[in-house]
Amino acid sequence: MFDYVPVNTPMKENHGICEDSDSDQADVIRYQRLIEKIIYLSHNRLDITYAVEILSRYMHAPRIRHQEATYRLLRYLKKTPSRGLLFSKNDHLRIEVFTDADWAVCRDDRKSITGYCYFVA
Repeated sequence: MFDYVPVNTPMKENHGICEDSDSDQADVIRYQRLIEKIIYLSHNRLDITYAVEILSRYMHAPRIRHQEATYRLLRYLKKTPSRGLLFSKNDHLRIEVFTDADWAVCRDDRKSITGYCYFVA
């Protein structure tokens, strides 16, 4: 798995990941453990939070398509190991936060997706 070519983005554009009942089921335990570890990473890697949010929806019944998207995320992490957030104790920072939502975008259950954008200066 780790011999694969690294990628520039955590997910494909217009990924279309949904509950895919037609494809084969992935190893549930392995998928859950992998997503749990990636969720932990996402606390300091805000660039992967959207991908983690999408992939964690299918922890109860992951399909091969979800597993492949998770492997893509790992390839992205392999390419960008030095990204993350580090704030020193004496920094005087100005933080701006913006939010947006895409209503009923999920094809499975028509739930909305909310996104946040943080600017730290």
